[in-house]
Amino acid sequence: MKIEHLECFIEAVHCQSISSAAKKLFMSQSSLSSAIQSLEQELGCVLLRRSAKGIILTDDGVKAMERFQKICDEYHQLKKISSTDENTLKIVNVCGYPCMCQNLGSLLAPKLKEEWYGDIMVSIVDVPEKNILTRLKEGVANIAVGLCKIDELETWCSESKKNGFILEELRRDGPYCLVHPDSKLANKKFIHFLDLQDEFLASASYCLELHNMDRFVDVTRHIVAFNNPDAAIQAVADNHYVTIVPGLSISNDARIQRGDVKALPFLGTNEKFVVFLIYQEDTILSKSEKLLRDDIREIISKMQLVSQ
Repeated sequence: MKIEHLECFIEAVHCQSISSAAKKLFMSQSSLSSAIQSLEQELGCVLLRRSAKGIILTDDGVKAMERFQKICDEYHQLKKISSTDENTLKIVNVCGYPCMCQNLGSLLAPKLKEEWYGDIMVSIVDVPEKNILTRLKEGVANIAVGLCKIDELETWCSESKKNGFILEELRRDGPYCLVHPDSKLANKKFIHFLDLQDEFLASASYCLELHNMDRFVDVTRHIVAFNNPDAAIQAVADNHYVTIVPGLSISNDARIQRGDVKALPFLGTNEKFVVFLIYQEDTILSKSEKLLRDDIREIISKMQLVSQ
């Protein structure tokens, strides 16, 4: 049993999606699926099943997850104890709001594969936007990409400064509605709130917090909450649902590029968002961390909103 296979399984469970986990681990979906299948063959049981809502753990999978997590934690602790090499790579965590992490990871991938950042190992972790500052204060992340409503920006700036972090506004963003290309909505130039009448809305948990979802309850036929935006977008492609997400977070989504899903500006709410970067002072960041931060800034500044 390989430790890499255990970590593949754990990441898939955390992401609730094979495709999302594969992107975060910079590997193909087929390779990740093979790693999980190898574990199932070794253990002689089924650990997880796929569904429209994402990954569902079996009873054996729940038990295995707990044991696998302990094994991996102990393994990494032992590696720290046994490592005496002064040149050991420092792990730098970049956290960001869901969807944006996948987008950012794919755009950073070429430099990560070339070991562009030298003495650091970069890990990109998705975190609900309300928890981003907490992760920085806990030391879990070194750099973060956040998202908030425009009228919340002043509070974010104040809290960041109070805790010794620098907040830098990068872009303004707005909501997009994703629909299936065969949907009656696909021919519209934009989607209005009332257009969602009788539609099935797939909503990620953090999107529920960004929008006033009480308005949607009286209009849509049904609202299904997913653990992450990736699963909600997949429900649009597979089951003709609709979903609403920030525009920049889907600017590089393969499903939109393939035509599996169509993105249209959503005019049903007044929310506008701010995408921002939070990081420690320059005197604390290493040279490689500053290079990573600058690359993230440049990538987001060049992101293009979806055009259909």
